[in-house]
Formats: sequence, C-alpha cells, structure tokens
Amino acid sequence: MKRLLVADIDGTLAYDDHVPDDVSETCRALVAMGWDIVLATGRILGSAKKHIFRTGASSKTIVYD
Repeated sequence: MKRLLVADIDGTLAYDDHVPDDVSETCRALVAMGWDIVLATGRILGSAKKHIFRTGASSKTIVYD
C-alpha cells in the first residue's frame, strides 16, 4: 500500500526559507520506506524547487501559479 504525506513548505518544513537537516533527512527516510511526499504551497514553482529537491518530494507539487 502506498502512503502519502502532503505538507506545506513555509512554517511546516522550512523556516526562514531553509529546510533543516533533520527535516530533510526524515523526509528522505520516508521516501526510502515507500512514502510519496507531495508539497502544497502558495509559492510559485520556481521558488519551491529547491525545497522539493531537498526533501526528496515528488515532482507532483501543488503550487500557486
């Protein structure tokens, strides 16, 4: 069974536009265990990309524009 985690970026995974190492490592561990992570944000895709890569999230992302 697939598991899905949907998370916001700002104030949830990232603080001051930075994803802390422990959050990044936890997200990547979840992906390694078979979870899909999708980010949902009010950002545009361009400013969300670095957070997508840092967390190992799916390229399927919910963005503002």
